[in-house]
Amino acid sequence: MKSFKLTISYREVFTIVTHHYPSARNLKEINMGELSMVYTFDTQEGPHVIHLRLDQEGLIRNKWISDHYASHLPIPRIVGPFEKQGVFYTFSERMRGKPVSSFTKNEQLIIARDLADCYSSMVNVKTGATFGLFGDQSVYQSWTDLLESFFTESTDGFYANWTTLFHHGILEEHVFQKGYEKMIERTHFAPEQPFLVHGDFHLGNMMATKNKVTGLLDWELAMRGDFMFDVAGLHFWSPDLQFPTMIQETWAAKGIAIPHFEERLNAGLLFKAVDGLRFYAKQEHQAAYHYMKQRMYELIDA
Repeated sequence: MKSFKLTISYREVFTIVTHHYPSARNLKEINMGELSMVYTFDTQEGPHVIHLRLDQEGLIRNKWISDHYASHLPIPRIVGPFEKQGVFYTFSERMRGKPVSSFTKNEQLIIARDLADCYSSMVNVKTGATFGLFGDQSVYQSWTDLLESFFTESTDGFYANWTTLFHHGILEEHVFQKGYEKMIERTHFAPEQPFLVHGDFHLGNMMATKNKVTGLLDWELAMRGDFMFDVAGLHFWSPDLQFPTMIQETWAAKGIAIPHFEERLNAGLLFKAVDGLRFYAKQEHQAAYHYMKQRMYELIDA
């Protein structure tokens, strides 16, 4: 399996951190994904986090979200981005608690109830009238147009020239197209008004105490779109929580029905499966690729 993770030594990270925070101590790495490195450390002012990447686009978007919405939502304040020898990084306060992914299943169920309330507040945040990624100059007429843009061929970034995987990798074009076409078909049920979308909504990007969400982290894919995309993202990776049902119940208690709920949920789930095919094909991760393929066909038949 190929790895595309940033490679930087502990000593190099410590040097960067102490340049900005001379009193820093207890530097510890957190495993936060394939394309980033994250460390926590303590200072006289309290616990902090450094987030490092080889590109700055996501860090800039994360900072933009923090600047505009941290006063309304549990989002950490961010400083940066900075750059040193081709490595980009930001600093932020460390939110109280621990990642929701580290709690037991029963504890996660309790936290998910509070998350449903928190997410309802997030959906009510004003974002503007056009669809698109925050910080990106491109605007789109619809949610469908925006999701289609994720699969446009490009010559840079992680997915540069990704369609070559059809011919020189394990990505099966007919399988991909089947899922992609069904996803696009179901995105037409999305609302005409865009909402605040996190974009990478999973338990590892949330901090909590035993019963309350204290932080929503890593807004590097934040966009103006269909909020059901996040509901689907969490449900894709943590189906036992039954988060879509919690959202329906929370909103129903307020007298709010979500139009085309199942179709929009399915569209978001299919996006995760189809994009997962592409991601794991690029990694040459056979087992994960075939798992995504199985999930995709299950969703098509749902």
